[in-house]
Amino acid sequence: MPARLGSVVLVSLALAVSACGSEDKTATATPSPTPPVTPATPYVSPAPQTVTVTYTNRPTPSITYKSQSDLLSDLGLNRAKWNAAGITDYQFGFTLRCFCFYENQPTTMLVRNGESVSMTDTTGAPVTPGPTYDDFSRYSTVERMFQQIDTELPEASGVVVTYDEQYGFPTEILIGAHGYGTDSGSNVTISQFEVLQ
Repeated sequence: MPARLGSVVLVSLALAVSACGSEDKTATATPSPTPPVTPATPYVSPAPQTVTVTYTNRPTPSITYKSQSDLLSDLGLNRAKWNAAGITDYQFGFTLRCFCFYENQPTTMLVRNGESVSMTDTTGAPVTPGPTYDDFSRYSTVERMFQQIDTELPEASGVVVTYDEQYGFPTEILIGAHGYGTDSGSNVTISQFEVLQ
């Protein structure tokens, strides 16, 4: 092969190789597959719970109703028994239940020379002047209890009174006793009566 022709062939090959090397080698990125979307779990509210409230501190005695004349007779007999005992210094626990709410009962009532000198709740704190003090004051001595019974008998329906057999003071006074928890009824309980020196 002549030298000139060989040079032409070599140059042609070199150009061909150069052309191949100049191709665009930019790679096209393959998109990543989209992860599957998990559907949200719908919120289901919990089933409602039933709460049962049981009142364990409310007495449910068998109620025996008396005529007003019998109630007045009982009041007179027990008042005379109390006066005959000659007790002037004493203390007792007092609980009042009605369509209302009084905290820290029973209240301790202290009586000296027949007069109320203090009312303290279960925390030892004195009952201060106000609606609670006024309500409790009506029962703060045995004589005031008798007066309250005497006042309520002509007006209230369903009055039931239980008296202490020895001294004659009231141990329970139900006013409007047709139903515990009605807004017109009340239940007074006297407990832990103690004669003081």
